[in-house]
Amino acid sequence: MAFSTEHFIIEKDEEHSNEKQTIYRSNFKNRDDAKSWLTEYKKKTSTDWICGENYPCEKLEYHEFWKCQLSKKNKLSLSKRNLECKVEIHIKIKKVNKSTKRNDPKYLKRDIPLKGVIIIKGQHNHPIENHESLQYLRVTEETKKIFYGYFNDNMGAGEAKRLHEDTLRMREDWPILQPNTSLNPSDRQVTYLHELWRQSEFGADYGVDPLAKLKEKAEQYAKDGNFCKNLNGL
Repeated sequence: MAFSTEHFIIEKDEEHSNEKQTIYRSNFKNRDDAKSWLTEYKKKTSTDWICGENYPCEKLEYHEFWKCQLSKKNKLSLSKRNLECKVEIHIKIKKVNKSTKRNDPKYLKRDIPLKGVIIIKGQHNHPIENHESLQYLRVTEETKKIFYGYFNDNMGAGEAKRLHEDTLRMREDWPILQPNTSLNPSDRQVTYLHELWRQSEFGADYGVDPLAKLKEKAEQYAKDGNFCKNLNGL
């Protein structure tokens, strides 16, 4: 499954799709477009992906692929997350020139060339929207920013977790959101986010001079209207 968005055209390539892989063409211009689409795809399909490799190729502007997060990549054999799922997503961006237009006229000779190629290989060997699979999702960047906002308001991990859940409970789709750890992180994930936030803000207990961090943040604190002592003489 793929989908068009406000910024991207997505069109299924019926001629080259088969039971082993589904191919879509898109108007991606660069790597940022590909990554932006993948972020939206994760949200729409409740899936997550592990980056495989970037394939430099003179014939292509870009080629990168991802494996399902429940593949065996980067996991122990007995890990609960290791379901050995073999689904992959490949994204390529073709060059547009006389030669490629001649070989791929249907998509490259258009006023808006569909030079992006999305290849989804295989079928998941597990449900992708049941309670268990949703608990394996990684926290999205949007959710991470929300929690950093809580922490900036002097909340600890537990208080931030409770407030976030209380906010989500008010939504009609709460039963769907509750197990989705990309949007409603687990206690362990929230604790980890809080540790990352502490490291970025203060450096305390991480081998970074906390005073240096405070000086670094002083200007931003002043702009935000937060109380901050003059650190120049410290």
